[in-house]
Amino acid sequence: MQNKKAGNINFFSMHILLVIIMLFAVGCGGNGAGTGGGANAPTDHLSLGERFLLELEYEQALFHFLALIEIEPMNPRGYTGAAQAHVGLGQLNEAIAILQLGLEVLPDNADILDILEEIEISLLGQSEIFSEQCMILLTEIARLVAYGNYEGAMEKSANVESWRVGPDPFSRYIVNTIHGQIGIYATENYGQMFFHGEFSEKNREGFGVWFNPHILSKGEWANDMPNGHFFCIMVRPSTKSFL
Repeated sequence: MQNKKAGNINFFSMHILLVIIMLFAVGCGGNGAGTGGGANAPTDHLSLGERFLLELEYEQALFHFLALIEIEPMNPRGYTGAAQAHVGLGQLNEAIAILQLGLEVLPDNADILDILEEIEISLLGQSEIFSEQCMILLTEIARLVAYGNYEGAMEKSANVESWRVGPDPFSRYIVNTIHGQIGIYATENYGQMFFHGEFSEKNREGFGVWFNPHILSKGEWANDMPNGHFFCIMVRPSTKSFL
């Protein structure tokens, strides 16, 4: 009888212990959700950072890439992703600072060096032609095109300051951004046009998207001309004929 009673006490004690463990686990899960949606693992921060970057939610993206740096400082994507988020927020100097921090941990990392060089070119090499605010806008347009948001790119292109270099009726200027090269063209017939895609020096060569605030086409180029595989895919209201 005494053994049976002892067995019941042991069973009851184990039951209470299991309940306590379950309550503790639920409590920990709740705390994680309250401090960033439960994204505690490096892979969670990485995927959320990429998602928010794609959705142009730069502050959210920055939060997750900075968290990734803290948890996994040897992952270069934390630094490059945070830099891209800073660029999206118009914080070019902060983008450079986070990349330089990455180089202290990962010297000679090619991804970090490439983006750092592109941002520095944007700040220094092109400041004589375009204002810093315009460079931020061009970087944003390049991002929108790179992610397939053509309508957004067309809309923003209307805000780019007009420019012209010399008497050439087809003047051009190629801007390097962290989302690829974008060419700005002062055309006599079509006004200011943009090309985002592949270049051979200053010539359009390969796949690209050709657009202004009113019309957008994409296809293949060769020797700076459409090579036949080129088609219009979007026309916005108030468009004059471009044919």
